[in-house]
Amino acid sequence: MKPYFLITSFVLLLFNMSFADIKADYHLGYKENGQASYYGKQFHGRLTANGEKYNMYALTAAHKTIPFNSLIRVRDLETGQSVIVRVNDRGPFVKGRVLDLSLGAAREIGMIQKGVANIEIEVLRVGIGDEDPVVSAKPESKPKTQQGKAVNAKEKTSNKKDGTYSIWGTEKKAKGFGIQLNSFTSSKQMLTSAKKARAQGLEDLYVQLVTMNGKQYYRLLYKAESNNKHLQKELRQVKKAGYKNAFIREHKA
Repeated sequence: MKPYFLITSFVLLLFNMSFADIKADYHLGYKENGQASYYGKQFHGRLTANGEKYNMYALTAAHKTIPFNSLIRVRDLETGQSVIVRVNDRGPFVKGRVLDLSLGAAREIGMIQKGVANIEIEVLRVGIGDEDPVVSAKPESKPKTQQGKAVNAKEKTSNKKDGTYSIWGTEKKAKGFGIQLNSFTSSKQMLTSAKKARAQGLEDLYVQLVTMNGKQYYRLLYKAESNNKHLQKELRQVKKAGYKNAFIREHKA
């Protein structure tokens, strides 16, 4: 029995080491080749594996093991077209396929007609999985301020002085330039738009509160870069995500 026990223990050890190595592979720059398919209308509105609703128009994807909320670049090896998507689901469950794209992402790389494409995956940012606070499966949970007190979502940035805030109304420092996604006269509309942006992977958000002619405006900005040239490529991706009127704006001091 002892030899059998030793052999079994050794096999289990190798298995655990192999699994650890697989998990460790998911780092910035990790690449993987295979076939991608896409899923569309019949799944629209259903819950994905990370708890959010599937939006066929958003730029998302399903992968068997890459952590949720990771950002990956998907490139069609035949056409060279690429798109950046966020992992929010598990799959595909068809032999030989490594990725299921949303309908919107598949449209970006022109694979709607052919249905399946040979692709290369490159990890641009590794998500932190199920507990990523950026996309929560529990929308009723309230964010916390730096002091640990819950913020009343109804307050948002109403009745505050001009400046830069998080979407929840807490002060947030920002320097350089960002991409303005939209501008609102209502904090409620701003928050709705911000939640939608985060669901599309646009997570580093700022609210630039300004008063003009006695009226407050809530400018929703994405990113904070010291050099606006660094944002040009990002701006193209943002416009592809549906923000056609987005532009680069300087953050207020």
